[in-house]
Amino acid sequence: MDANLARVGVSDTALRAHYSNAVCDELQEADKRLQKALAALKRALQVAEASRELHKSSLALVDESPDVSSMISRTAYKSKPLPPRSPSTRKRKAPEHYLAPLALPPVKKVDRWELLEKRLALASQGEHGEKVLSCLLAARNSSPHTSISKLQSTCRELADANDRGSDVASYMDDIQAVLTFMAPCLVGAQVPFGRKELRSILLLLQRLPREFPETAKLRKHIAANFETPAEEVVDVQEQLKKMLKEVRGWCREEPYSVSVFEDRLQFVKKTIEASGYEGYDPRWDKSIAELLFRFGCCLQAFHTGWAQDRRYDTIRSLLSEMKSQERRR
Repeated sequence: MDANLARVGVSDTALRAHYSNAVCDELQEADKRLQKALAALKRALQVAEASRELHKSSLALVDESPDVSSMISRTAYKSKPLPPRSPSTRKRKAPEHYLAPLALPPVKKVDRWELLEKRLALASQGEHGEKVLSCLLAARNSSPHTSISKLQSTCRELADANDRGSDVASYMDDIQAVLTFMAPCLVGAQVPFGRKELRSILLLLQRLPREFPETAKLRKHIAANFETPAEEVVDVQEQLKKMLKEVRGWCREEPYSVSVFEDRLQFVKKTIEASGYEGYDPRWDKSIAELLFRFGCCLQAFHTGWAQDRRYDTIRSLLSEMKSQERRR
């Protein structure tokens, strides 16, 4: 700006000549810088070409300075054009979390004789140790009827002690060993005992502080093979009435869980599928019919899935067996 002001009064021709010269000077400087850049680029291309030639050459790189030789080798390697990728023939390893788990050695199933001998070797101690030991010995050495009698008396003593608040949990492994050993006599194909003996054992086992697998099997065996006497039918009917009152509360939006629902449904199922009852047919029971209808209404509280489908199929199958399907009046 100062230069322009200094030239006020100068003719147009002189100003034009001045600016023209200034532009030419700038263009010349720009051309010089461009030539330097082109020269540097040309030099870089020459170095890259030389590096490629060195890489292709079969002669080893020899130099008195190992550092220089190493640097040239790296430069040549980096300048080598990459070939097109070809499909790999090497089998890739699967990610570790997709690999099949290691095969574990098969778990040896404990023989019932081995289990019984193991408990005998441990020799139960305490207040009831002698009684439990005699039960173990009877299971191994005595006849089935003697063994059952000894099991009944032992379970009764432990159940009474448990009702009094005594700790009898330490003897439960011994009772489990006896039940496992005597399972063929209790729930096998040819059980040498009647309903009275089996039910007596069942009631005693239910009073002990452990749920044995044989308890459910024994209950199922009794229901499937023996007729329920009239005095026990009354108990079944009372349980059904209490259950119906509970399920009616569910329909009034009282809370209930899947496990409780399953327990009630299975009780009704076992009641219907039992071998028989003295003077009672559950298929004519209106309480059971209403229970099944209300079970169906309560299903909407659960998520869909295979378990829900199974519950629905169970209810539908049981309803098809009912001879009385009247709703509550």
